[in-house]
Amino acid sequence: MDTSIRTSGIRAWQYVRESNSASEEALSRAAIENGIVRYTYGEMFEQWDKYAATFSALRMTESYHARVGLLGSTSAEAIFAFYGLNMTGAEVSVIPVYTSFSIEKVSTTIKNEMLTDIILTDDYAQPAFITSLIAKKKELGLNNILVMHVPVGGNSVNGFITTAQKYKHLVDRIAIAPICMDALLELYGDSPIEYASSEESDSSIILHTSGTTSGTGKPIPLSDSAFNSIGGVYQILEKRYPELENNIICGVTIDLSNSYSMVNQVHGTLSLGGTLAMVPGCAMNPEFYKSIPEFGQTLLFVTAAFIEIWMRSANRKQLDFSSLKLLVLGGSFVSVADKRRYYDFFKEYGADNLKIINGYGLTELGGACLLSGEDLDDESIGYPMPGVEMRLYNEDQKKFLTVEDAPCNGILYLRSDLMTEGILDGNEVVKTYTIDGTKYICTNDIVSVDKSGKCFFLGRASRYFINDNGVKYESGKVEVAVSRQEGIEACVVVPLYLKLIHDNIPMLCVKAVDEAGSGKETVRKALLKVFKAGKILPADQLPHRVLITDDLPRNQNGKVDVFRIMRGEADGSQYAVKPVRIGPKIMDIILEPVSDENEKEAILQNAYKTIAKDLMESNNPINNNNNNINNRMEEKFMKQMNPYEFFKEMNAKQTETFKKMFENNPYCQGYKDYQEKQAEAFKTCQEKQAEAFKNMFENCKPDVERIKEYNKMMMEHNEKMHKMTIDIFKDINEENKKFAEAFFGMVKEDAEKKSPVKKAAAKKATEKKPATKKATAKKTAGKKEETKPVEE
Repeated sequence: MDTSIRTSGIRAWQYVRESNSASEEALSRAAIENGIVRYTYGEMFEQWDKYAATFSALRMTESYHARVGLLGSTSAEAIFAFYGLNMTGAEVSVIPVYTSFSIEKVSTTIKNEMLTDIILTDDYAQPAFITSLIAKKKELGLNNILVMHVPVGGNSVNGFITTAQKYKHLVDRIAIAPICMDALLELYGDSPIEYASSEESDSSIILHTSGTTSGTGKPIPLSDSAFNSIGGVYQILEKRYPELENNIICGVTIDLSNSYSMVNQVHGTLSLGGTLAMVPGCAMNPEFYKSIPEFGQTLLFVTAAFIEIWMRSANRKQLDFSSLKLLVLGGSFVSVADKRRYYDFFKEYGADNLKIINGYGLTELGGACLLSGEDLDDESIGYPMPGVEMRLYNEDQKKFLTVEDAPCNGILYLRSDLMTEGILDGNEVVKTYTIDGTKYICTNDIVSVDKSGKCFFLGRASRYFINDNGVKYESGKVEVAVSRQEGIEACVVVPLYLKLIHDNIPMLCVKAVDEAGSGKETVRKALLKVFKAGKILPADQLPHRVLITDDLPRNQNGKVDVFRIMRGEADGSQYAVKPVRIGPKIMDIILEPVSDENEKEAILQNAYKTIAKDLMESNNPINNNNNNINNRMEEKFMKQMNPYEFFKEMNAKQTETFKKMFENNPYCQGYKDYQEKQAEAFKTCQEKQAEAFKNMFENCKPDVERIKEYNKMMMEHNEKMHKMTIDIFKDINEENKKFAEAFFGMVKEDAEKKSPVKKAAAKKATEKKPATKKATAKKTAGKKEETKPVEE
C-alpha cells in the first residue's frame, strides 16, 4: 500500500482504489476469492464502476439524498454494492443478516433510519420475505427494492444448496419478479456515473451493534474519514508482524453490519492490498474451517466461542491451520489459561508459528482500540493504539484520571480517529461525553492501568446487585475473576428468583473444562482462589448459587447470552454455596446440591435483596445510555438460535423452500414432464422436437391432481431428480445441453414478457429524455427530490 495516501477528505472507495492502483502488479493481485470466482483488484474496481453506474441511473445518489439499506451478506456482491453506493455518495446502512428472517425487524430499521431504498441478497432473503417487503414498499416509502443474486458454492457448501440456489434465482426473476441486480447491471452498467461530492457526511456509512431495546441493531454512523482510519491500524499490524507484509489473506468471519467485520476485516484488508476470503454464512458455517487451507488464510478475526466450537468439532481430523500467522480474538476477555489451550490446539493442527492477540474495541469506536501482545502470561487487554485516548472515572475520587495518574482504575472512556459523531438525522443515537473539551464514549467497563500504560479488564460497571443496606454485589468483577481461573471456560452471574423470599439472589452460571467429571471440583477450586481469605475479592461478593452447565447459550456474536439464561435456557446441576469461615474470612467452600430440604437454609444463608432490573442499571455517575447490557430480549427466534447453528438453520429453511418450489411451480412441473418424455422426444425428428416441447410446456397447468402426482414422484424418485437437476446445469452431454438451452430459452422468453426491467428498457429506448416526477419530501435531515423508480 502507498502509505502517503491520506485518510481524511476522501471517500472510502477512493482510499482503497488510490492505495492499490500504483502499478499493474497491484491491480493484478487477488482482492476477493469465494471458492467460485477470483477477483483481482482491477476486476473488483470494474465491478464497482458497473454498480455505481447502475445506482446512478436509479437515482440512488447523493444529489437525491439516498440512504440505502444493504443486507450485510458476506459476499463479493455485497462488497461491490457497498463501494458502488459510496462512489455515488448515497449513505449506506449495512443491515444485520438476521433481520432478513423478520419483516418486522427490517421494517423497523427502514422507518427508524429513514431509508430511501433497500438492497437484499438472495442467500439470506427468502422468496416469502421478498414478496412481503414488496407488498409494503409504498407503506415504507421505498423508491427501489433490489435483489442481488449471490452464487453459493465452494467446498464449504453442500452441492445441493449450490444447485438449489440457481433454481431460486430463476424463481425470483419469474415468479416473484423483483428488480434483480444482475438484470439491472446489464441494462444500466454502462451509464454515466454520478460521483459523490468531496464533502463527506458524518453518516456516510452506518453499521450496527448486535441488538438494542427495540430488538434491532443500534445504528452507528461513521464518516468516510473515520472509516479510512483503519488503514493506519493495519500498518501497525504489518510493522509488528512482518510475516503479514504483502501476505494478508483474511477470512471474513462475521456479517458486514458489524464493525469487527466491515471495518477491521474488509476495509482494513483492502486498504493494504490484501485478499478477502469469502465463505457463505461466514464463521457460522459449520464447514468454514475448510476455507482456511483452501485460500491459505494468514489473518483471522474470531471470538473465543468459535474456537471452542472447533475444539469440540467431530471433524477435528480435517482441521488444517498451517497457513495462519496471526489470530485476533475479540468480543470478550480471554484468560491466560484459555490462551494456552488455544495455542496448544492450533499447534496440534499445523499452526506452529501462529501468534494470538486480544483486540478490545467497540462498534461506536470503529473496532479495535487496544491490542494485547502474544505473551502467554499476559492477562491484560493491552495498550491503547496510536490515536486512541482514554480517561478513567474513579468513583472514590469522583474525578476523571489520565494514564499519567497510573497505577489507577475506574470506568473507561475512549476516543479515537474511528469514533462516531453519534448523530443521525439530528438525533443522538450514541451518547458522547465531553471531558476537558474533548468528546469521549463511555465503554461501561471497569479497567485498571499499570505504570507502563497496560490496561487490565476488571468487569462491567453496569453488572451488579444491590442489597437492603445499599452494598453492591459486583457481578462483573466476579465474572472476570472466576473466568480467569484454571479450568473455567466461561461464566456469567444472573439473578435467580426465589418465591420463598419473593426476590432474586445472584447465581453464578459456569461452563467448566472438565472432561473427566461434573466440573464441581473445578468450580470449587476456582471460587477458593478468588474468595479464600479475601485473596482477590471480598467475602461479601461470594455468589449464593452455582449452576454448572455443559453449555452456556450465546448470541449471534458469540457472547454469553444473559437473557436466555434468565429465561431458563441453560440446563445443569445447581448447588448452594456454603462458605466455611474463621471469623469474617472464608477458609473453605462447600457446594451442596440444591434440594427441597436444604432450599430454605440456603436462602437464609445467602439472601440478598435485589431485583432483576438492577442487573441492567449503571452505577456510572453520568447517566449513560450507551450500555449494551441494557438491551432487552430480542425476538424469540433469535434468542433460541445458537450462532453456530445459524447457517444450518438457513440451509434447512432454504432447502424446504426449494422443495416447495419444485412441488408448486408450473415451470418445474413442466420440466419434470419433459424429462419423463425425453426418451420419446429423442425418437422424433429434430425439426418437430422443439415444437413438441413448446406445446407440452405451454399446456402444463398446476392442477390439484398433477401436483399430487408430482409430490408422489418426488418421494419415490428423489435421488433420480437430484441427478437430473445436476445434469441440466452441468451439461454432462451434448444432447442434454441442447435441451437445457431450449428449456431456459423458453423460460427467458416468458420472463422477458413479465420483466419490469424489460419494460423499463423498452420505455427507455422510445423516450428522448427520461421523464422525472419531482416531489418534495422530508426524508432525511433536509429536503430531497423523490422520483418514481423502476416500476415493479
